[in-house]
This record gives sequence, structure tokens and C-alpha cells, in this order.
Amino acid sequence: AGSQRDFGLYQINARCPVGEGTVGVDDFIEELSQLYKMGTTILKDGYEVHIDGATAAQGITDGNWYMIPFTISWSCEMTIN
Repeated sequence: AGSQRDFGLYQINARCPVGEGTVGVDDFIEELSQLYKMGTTILKDGYEVHIDGATAAQGITDGNWYMIPFTISWSCEMTIN
């Protein structure tokens, strides 16, 4: 048996219509920040996913939407039989 390590980024775009306020999006970003703290480890079916970092970018307006990109940096240790 051996192991393999992979790395990646996962981005979530939290959005709301322009003009409706940003409280819901801001609250959602705060929840994501708590769930995906650096150092968190998730174990499932032989995979070990490590959260290496997570950041929210500055909010931007995209057409009729206000958006905050939230990016999670991760690495995964996988057992290979």
C-alpha cells in the first residue's frame, strides 16, 4: 500500500442581487470561514483532505449581481492499495 497527495483550489461565489443589501452574503462568507479554517482535516472513504487556507476576495459587482469570491486551498492524502 502507498499514498498519493493532490492539491487544489475550490471557489464558491456568494451572490445577491444588487440593491438588496449584502448582509446575507456577508453572513454566508462568515459561515464558510468558520467551516473551512486552515488546519481543518476532513476524513472520508480513505481520503484525508486538509484545508491549507481559505480567503474571501473583495466584493465585486457583476451586472445585476454583487459577488464575493471565496477560495479554499486544499491538499488530499489518499491511500492506494
